[in-house]
Amino acid sequence: MAVDEAAVRRALDEIEGPEGGRGLFQSGMVGGIAIAGGRVTVALEVDPAVGPRMETVRREAERR
Repeated sequence: MAVDEAAVRRALDEIEGPEGGRGLFQSGMVGGIAIAGGRVTVALEVDPAVGPRMETVRREAERR
């Protein structure tokens, strides 16, 4: 199954950001998305102060 950037954005928006209320993409935390050979790489831009709280979010994003 081919993955496109729109599908990745939708999946990221299903994951609530650390401040709550909005998904990762809509909250502006996604710095970039790359898709190559069926592998998806996502760069999240995070304030270092919330970095430790993002571990759960990172695991959820990897799961999807």
